[in-house]
Amino acid sequence: MLKHFLISLVVMFVIGYSQPASMQDVSPLPDNLQTITASNAGQLQQINQLGQGTVVETGWSPDSQRFAVVTTAGVALYDTPNFDQQTVFIPGYTRLSRFSPDWSKVVISTADMKTQLWDLATMTALDLTEKIADPIPQDANMAFTPDGKLLMLQAQAANYSQSAVLWDLEHQQLYGHWEALKEQALDGGIQVSPGGKWLGARSYGAMTAIWDVEHKRPLNNLQSGVYAFSHNDQFITWVTSKYPNIQSVHLGRLPDETDDVVIPIADGLFVFQLLFTPDDHELVIYLRDGRGNGTLKIWNIKQHQMRVTSTFPIGITLSGFSPDGRYLFSTDYNTDSITWDMETGQPLETPWRSLRLYSPNGKYVIAQSSLWLADFKPDDKPLQPLSGDGYRYIFSLDSHWLASVYGSSVYLYDLTPAIFPVEPSITLSEYILYNGTIYSPDGSLLLTNNQLLDGQTLEPLTQINGISSASSFIADQQGHLWLGGEYHSGSNNPEPAVWEITPDQPITVSEPRTFNSILSDQFYANPIAISPDVAYLAVGYGDDLSPTPTIQIWNLTRNTQPIVVYGHQEQINDLAFSPDGHLLASASGYTREYQNGIDDTVRLWRINRGQTTTLTEIARFYTDGQADHITFSPDGRLIAATAFGGKFYVWDTVTGKELVSHDDKFNLPTFSPDGGLLAVSDWDGAIHLFDTQSWKEISVIYGHIGHLTSLQFRPDGHILASSGSDGTVRFWGIQD
Repeated sequence: MLKHFLISLVVMFVIGYSQPASMQDVSPLPDNLQTITASNAGQLQQINQLGQGTVVETGWSPDSQRFAVVTTAGVALYDTPNFDQQTVFIPGYTRLSRFSPDWSKVVISTADMKTQLWDLATMTALDLTEKIADPIPQDANMAFTPDGKLLMLQAQAANYSQSAVLWDLEHQQLYGHWEALKEQALDGGIQVSPGGKWLGARSYGAMTAIWDVEHKRPLNNLQSGVYAFSHNDQFITWVTSKYPNIQSVHLGRLPDETDDVVIPIADGLFVFQLLFTPDDHELVIYLRDGRGNGTLKIWNIKQHQMRVTSTFPIGITLSGFSPDGRYLFSTDYNTDSITWDMETGQPLETPWRSLRLYSPNGKYVIAQSSLWLADFKPDDKPLQPLSGDGYRYIFSLDSHWLASVYGSSVYLYDLTPAIFPVEPSITLSEYILYNGTIYSPDGSLLLTNNQLLDGQTLEPLTQINGISSASSFIADQQGHLWLGGEYHSGSNNPEPAVWEITPDQPITVSEPRTFNSILSDQFYANPIAISPDVAYLAVGYGDDLSPTPTIQIWNLTRNTQPIVVYGHQEQINDLAFSPDGHLLASASGYTREYQNGIDDTVRLWRINRGQTTTLTEIARFYTDGQADHITFSPDGRLIAATAFGGKFYVWDTVTGKELVSHDDKFNLPTFSPDGGLLAVSDWDGAIHLFDTQSWKEISVIYGHIGHLTSLQFRPDGHILASSGSDGTVRFWGIQD
């Protein structure tokens, strides 16, 4: 059965900007492709792509003259103030990127486990993966030292110890290697100090290690799980503990960590955070007691005395300071912000909640998805509502521009006129998020979002209004196509529906024919399947709140009431007809907080056709966690399923024997047209291919960032199409 996928069309309107033609054009798929088989699957490569991906991060150059948009499809650079074209575009499966301080270089971590260092002047790349012995994990920390001379990469050794690799940018060679806290998992990874002189790492076992970058040597390990560097790199502060619950805060001068002062902490209070003020004159100590009550202490470093102590009945997280250091801001457990007066250590009455960011010049703050004056009065109103999701904002360093990310659009506000409110000056990016695909039986058509595309040229042919997901694409004997999916007419809940498509030019699409449950207590329908002969539509009704989930079988050739099939005790997650239409498979279960359900099963039903159609359960297979996705092999002999938690199974439908039980966080099983391969995706977006004769994994292909939403071979076996939560559709093939 073709897999369910979520289809959503996101249309972003562009004001004063159009993308370069090179980013808008869709190239056709190549003709010279081999059939994908178990013998050549190791040669699969990406041959095409739809979509520019989702926005990962944005950034401004130090002179505010260049703006970067990093997406899951690459890195784009624009020049201010017009943003009229991309001056640089680096394609790639970007997970993370960092620019050098002068923006002459960018390091990129990709989904295929590579780390590339790009020179933006020459547009050449150095693959650091080949230069460094230990692998660099996908979520590794990356940072340039402030002087731009070194790049720090976090690597992982074979014994799972994490190390810092320092790369000399001028001489293009390894500068140093530091294995931090051997065989201990790190909390927060390896960090570069503000001045770049030190590296710091802490373990979950309350141990902190420091490394001297200039002299390439480790300093003494600290018995502490909380530490902080001063902004001028002269001091380090850390916490020590004595049994049973007495702590002290230490303030030492680097590099020898000489204790200038030891600050005792009252019995029963525990240090959670340490922050130096921007001028390094004071140290903020945040503590909690056993009941979650908070205490804020401010220690004057020069005078060696505690200047302020403030207690409050809630727990908070310190977020940072205003640029002038007058205010400290924090968030509580409800993400509401508290602004503290650094002079008194007392909270202030502010007109906003959820403060997120100060502008570099200290004039503005962002809170509650709006722009406010930082010099506030309690009854102030916001200057400007912003298009954004509440977190993803960034000011240019001269505070002239504000970028706001919403979905996959980047809105830019020109703040120089200082007349509010204003519309975004420019909407920089226009992205369509491609969240799923499904091929017609002959592969000539491809449905993605609500558009039918030509399966070879990828040109749009027509649009299907109201479709929100699709799971079956079947052809009848007359050559008409039948599409089964969910129809969303507006404010109503999605309804199971069938569309008839006439593939002749011009393509015509019928109005949706909807099918609602005949039982009043079942309102939800998700899995939908059309039989291969277009005689039946199977729909799963009832979610985890329904008393009795059912499968309802509608006869598409007769205007009759559906057959209601009972048996499952929890929601039905997927349905699939066998290729000959004689069997129906159903997957069910509902996992709650990682506790297995009471009906984590895949069931096989024989369809007894006649004057009255009935279903008979002939087999039941059990899964560890709810059964999510199921698919038959092309000959109908095998059925594959994935379950909550990532395990996948393969059973023989004739003997009932379990052939495969593989536990490695898999999803979306799909067989190749010749049945020789089973493709599954993992939770990180990689695609794994298994030989169905030996059940050995023969290839892994990388490209997507995040989980996949659909995975399917084109019916001729020449292409494997995948769509992901990164907003792209990727086509994989082997060219002659």
